[in-house]
Order: sequence, then C-alpha cells, then structure tokens
Amino acid sequence: VLEQASFAHASLVGVYLTNIRDKPATADFVSFKGANMRQMHLTDGVIWYPDLRGADLSHSRSEDIWIISGDCVGASFTGITWVDGALESSNLVGANFSRTSVTNMNLNGARLDNATFREAHVTDTRFNNAHLHGVDWRGTIGAEKATFTGAQGIIPPLAVHYWLNLALGSRG
Repeated sequence: VLEQASFAHASLVGVYLTNIRDKPATADFVSFKGANMRQMHLTDGVIWYPDLRGADLSHSRSEDIWIISGDCVGASFTGITWVDGALESSNLVGANFSRTSVTNMNLNGARLDNATFREAHVTDTRFNNAHLHGVDWRGTIGAEKATFTGAQGIIPPLAVHYWLNLALGSRG
C-alpha cells in the first residue's frame, strides 16, 4: 500500500511498480515530486491525486496505468512509451512529451497549456475538453486522428485538416 507515501526527490531509476489497481494495493495521494523515475516500468494501476511536479519519467514504460487528477506541472515524459492509460483531469502545464509514444490514452480534461509534444507519436488518444494553449505539436505523428471535442487552444494542424475533411465527406 503506497497511499499517502512520499517519494519526493527520490531516485527510482529502473524500478518496477505494478498491480496497484484494486484494494488493498492502492497508491492514492502519493508524492513523486521531483523524483528521478527514469526508465521505470509502471503496469496495471490506478493512481488518484499523485504529485508528480517536476518528476522525470523519461524513457519509462507504462502500460495500463491511469493517473487521475494528478499534479504533473513541469514533469518530463520525454521518450516514454505509454500504452492504455490516462492522465485524465491532470494538471500537465509545461509538461514535456517530446519523442513520446502514447497509444490509447485518455487526456480528457487535462490542462496541457505550454506542454511540448515535439516528434511524439500519438495513436488513438483523446484530448476531449483539454486545455491546449501554447502546445508545441511540431513533428507530432498520428495526432490528426486523435479526438479534441471541446478542447481549447492549439490543435495540431493535421488534426484540423483531417476532421474538417471527414466532416465534409472528402478524404483529400
């Protein structure tokens, strides 16, 4: 049980964190503020209200991890591979997702203002009702098929083109 534990500024390089989905295995309100979480392996879990401010998750692997209402301001997700999961309703202002690969992710309601998705691979991801002011989408691949219903801010130009053409019934 990791509930209300603090790993603030800890070095968790290469650590495996798995099976934290159902009670008694919980990880709600955990602090990873400023932690070095590079190359971590996170699988099969739901974490409510974590503090990931300034944490470095670069080059980590995440599968079926759902972070709900996390505070991730300034966190680095550079080069992370994240399959099936969420950062739903999380505060990701200024977060770095450069060269990240995200598949089947739910970023609904997230605050991603001034986040960076440079050269990221985005597949089957939802940004519905997200705040995207000042987001850097340069070189992002796949975001054109992501959903942005109700999103505010900068939507990738290819996504605007894709959805506009789809709405107009053309494919060109």
